[in-house]
Amino acid sequence: MIPAMRNAHATHVDFGFLRGFIPSNPKFMPSNIDMVLERRGVFLFGEWKREDEEISQGQKILLTNLAWHHTVIIITGYVDDKPHIGLIQKMTPIGKLTVVGQGEEDLINFLRGWYVEVERGIL
Repeated sequence: MIPAMRNAHATHVDFGFLRGFIPSNPKFMPSNIDMVLERRGVFLFGEWKREDEEISQGQKILLTNLAWHHTVIIITGYVDDKPHIGLIQKMTPIGKLTVVGQGEEDLINFLRGWYVEVERGIL
């Protein structure tokens, strides 16, 4: 079972006040990442999106660049009162998404597999 957030009432950070803080690149903005795991200096980043929610172009660039050196997954779903996990996709360094599973059990198995690969020095 996936544990609940430590603060179920935590709000999403709105970075709108920084819009345009780089005048020559006004679209340059911070991005948040929903999930990060670290084991032995190896990182897995996860981004959660609800059905029909798009990844912004800036966030896609960020995640694609992270995928060159780290594992990046996109999870369609949410964890409010209980987990609702749909498609799980792994991002490649060229921004392509490959389906690696669907549902809570597949997510847990993917994360366990990642952990085992880190422990064995494969990643």
